[in-house]
Amino acid sequence: MSSLMEAVRAGRTAEVVSLLDGMTDAERRACLPGLRQLRKDLGAAPWNAESRRAQPALHAAGAACQPGAAAAAGWLVGADPRWSQASPGLLLDVLGDRDPAWLADVTHRLARRPPSSGVPYALMAGLVRLSGCAAPTTDAYVQGWMEHLGHVWQRGDTVLDRLRRDPHLTELVAALFTTDDIGSRVEWQYGEGPDSWTVALARLGEEGVLDRRTMVDACVTRLLRGASSADHRVFLRLLVSLDLTPDERRERTADWIALVRDAPSAVASYAQTMLGTLALDGELTARRLSEMSGGVLPRGEKKLVRTQLILLHKVIRRDPSTVPELLPAVAPAFAHHDSAVQERALKLVERHFDRLEDSAARSELVRAADRLAPGLRARAARLLRTDPGGERESHVLLASG
Repeated sequence: MSSLMEAVRAGRTAEVVSLLDGMTDAERRACLPGLRQLRKDLGAAPWNAESRRAQPALHAAGAACQPGAAAAAGWLVGADPRWSQASPGLLLDVLGDRDPAWLADVTHRLARRPPSSGVPYALMAGLVRLSGCAAPTTDAYVQGWMEHLGHVWQRGDTVLDRLRRDPHLTELVAALFTTDDIGSRVEWQYGEGPDSWTVALARLGEEGVLDRRTMVDACVTRLLRGASSADHRVFLRLLVSLDLTPDERRERTADWIALVRDAPSAVASYAQTMLGTLALDGELTARRLSEMSGGVLPRGEKKLVRTQLILLHKVIRRDPSTVPELLPAVAPAFAHHDSAVQERALKLVERHFDRLEDSAARSELVRAADRLAPGLRARAARLLRTDPGGERESHVLLASG
């Protein structure tokens, strides 16, 4: 026991490893009081070469002597921030003779620590290998895994190659979709090129290494859940890379409608494109298109609103029977902050108003016209005051400005 303490104080790590290898569990436990006292003493000692030399050896010896997994994990992450901690390789060396179940317990306790705890990914991954346990799917482990893959470069190596070799690929990729703020790490490390993370995952989905449909579902779920702008960009990029089939686009109609209403502009634009394609292919009912318009037209983004108005015009022109359902759906655009958008909406109503015979639908447009800019309001009054029979609508008079 005194030999171990002497080796630790002197920072002779190779000797510490050798001494620990020859100790019984009881002998290791007997060393703990002295190791704890030394940690306390070093915490109060001046920051000098002697204390720095002892710290890695103390870090490794204390972890190896702990009888319980919780105590070992606590020792490993409880070092003074000034410490030069033991390397992951050294820690794996001194812990490698422990029971696999004990090692698995330590692994998952370390992985549950927040990423800010700074537990090295190499240590956690090494413990996974030694114990044979499942890879943790916590934020700390997943973020560490991504950074590790980003730093391990070999001649001719690619992100796709590294992912293919990973024995825990399926569960860790699944965890990506539930890990907060993962998008900023993907963008920072991998970018958008042909060797990007998203292109690699899409390729693995095509090859059947990963379940492509599961990734599509996870992308849509993540976008619906809401996240940071970086997360939105990355998961949208992956969804685009997965290149949805017509059936997959159609199956997610309700999701696209939710996204055009609530998602950030880029995501809403993608969802609008999915729905627009369905509408122009005759695979989106007028009721659904009206519901979609109710989500898009109140938005402030001019491009989204203009695109929706163009879509409505195309569908109505192709199928005039949709006028009763779709023309009243234009009403929210009358309140848009941009008068050019208001005018485009009014033009759409002007083109098709003569086909609108339903008095309730006409009244809805009349009420909405009050929100137009003054010049457009007068123009709308001339159009909307007359019913299909040519009679003046006496129940509503539009102000001319």
